[in-house]
Amino acid sequence: TYAFMGDYAGDVTVTAQWKEKPKYTVSLTTGTGTSVSGAGSFYDGETVTVLATALTGYTFSNWSGTYSSNDAVYSFTMPAQDVSLTANASVNSYTFTLGTATGASTEGSTETGRYAYGTTITLRATANVEYACKGWTSSNTGLVPNLSANDTTFTMPAGDITMTPNVSKGYSLFFDANGGSYDTLSDYYTYEGQMFTIDFSVIPTKASYIFLGWSTDKTATSPMYTESGEKSFEITGDATLYAVWTPKKATGITITSATNSTQNSTLQLRATVTPDDILNQSVTWSSSNTSIATVNNSGKVTGKSSGTTTITATAADGSGVKATATVNVTVTKVACGKTLTRGPINKNDDGSIYYYGICSTHGQQGIIYGTHADGSQYWNSDKCTAKVKGYLLELLTQ
Repeated sequence: TYAFMGDYAGDVTVTAQWKEKPKYTVSLTTGTGTSVSGAGSFYDGETVTVLATALTGYTFSNWSGTYSSNDAVYSFTMPAQDVSLTANASVNSYTFTLGTATGASTEGSTETGRYAYGTTITLRATANVEYACKGWTSSNTGLVPNLSANDTTFTMPAGDITMTPNVSKGYSLFFDANGGSYDTLSDYYTYEGQMFTIDFSVIPTKASYIFLGWSTDKTATSPMYTESGEKSFEITGDATLYAVWTPKKATGITITSATNSTQNSTLQLRATVTPDDILNQSVTWSSSNTSIATVNNSGKVTGKSSGTTTITATAADGSGVKATATVNVTVTKVACGKTLTRGPINKNDDGSIYYYGICSTHGQQGIIYGTHADGSQYWNSDKCTAKVKGYLLELLTQ
């Protein structure tokens, strides 16, 4: 009710004058692990409602700032001033269980326990001998997928999780030197589908043999793998690689004799094969002209007529290596050489005795046995010295 002072001789019109009330701002800040809604401008006296939502892995704690509240949905009457609120949350912890499996070590992995959401968990699986690891199996693939790597990490999810190494009895790959020996070549273990690398630079050894490579066939004469370094491949079951060998072959032959010449119609030759550690050291002998001289399997050359012939010694190991020597044959006279038999006894006037030697071809020869008057004995050669046709053999070239 208003009273007007003054003289008014009639009706009076009064007009109201209005001024808009001021608005005040509600500012919201997200703490770690929260999202918020409800910020804006409001008149004093209005009811304002703000909402805090905890993100995955977090639990809402409270509002702090101009006001404080433990309610995620919080309402208040807007004062005649700006309002600032922060939504706070705490990180949740969940249980990680490190599973175990026969045939593998998990040393170096994060231990079983409770860990905050987002913590980095380390997994390390090492297969024991004769086993193979192939990643990790998850107890909840909705939280953490199965992992293919043996050494890996993952982030702790918002829930309990167990990770177990995926272990299988591996395929065995063994190396057999097949009669030879090696120092450092190791056996390998793997699983189906895995490519793995073998170092073939380790070369086995075997006396008198040359290493060719490896084969799954113990009796193979040619190798499947001839690598000299690393090779990656896959096996689908237990396997053994056997060393493949071939005998060393002759590389050279030298022909010699005890003397360069002989007058007894024969000449013994020797063949020295190199290298000296090959299995087959034998040779075969041949003469280029058997009417001049022949040679037997042991290298004995026998003269037949005057002239020269080439004697060849060929390695018997199939290498084709050979050597030659030239032998000259000359007709000559040589002693018969047959062993004499004892003839009738003869006596001297002094009582001593003696025997003549008898050759089946040349008859009576010299005295081969006798006694002196004093009874002492004497002996002569028991070989026939009669001269017969023979051959002088000379080793000219080698």
